[in-house]
Amino acid sequence: MKHHIFTTAMAFALAAAPVMAQDKPGEGVEVRVIMPAQIEEHFHHYVLLRALQELGYTTAEPVEAEYQTMHLAVGGGELVNLMGTSAWYAPGAAAAQMVESIVRDQKRIFPCCAWLQGEYG
Repeated sequence: MKHHIFTTAMAFALAAAPVMAQDKPGEGVEVRVIMPAQIEEHFHHYVLLRALQELGYTTAEPVEAEYQTMHLAVGGGELVNLMGTSAWYAPGAAAAQMVESIVRDQKRIFPCCAWLQGEYG
């Protein structure tokens, strides 16, 4: 019985695979891939480009960059994705609140930190 259920499930999965494979989630979306400057790494990225094209994405001409630049770009994009804004927003907003508090004499208390080199108190 278990063998029959497994065989039936596999048959349905194999029959549904071509239908799911025809899905083009990237239809109408253009992407630009950042490739490392090392020539040895280009093959992997061309495979990725081909896979993206198979999924319906329009691929722009790849940009070459060093690994450090790529990590910064991906990390910054992830931060904006998670927070909905960039990392520059928080310091700017805090400075604006401090200025507003001083100008309007609101007597607010702000948590802050300072780098001290021997000065305490």
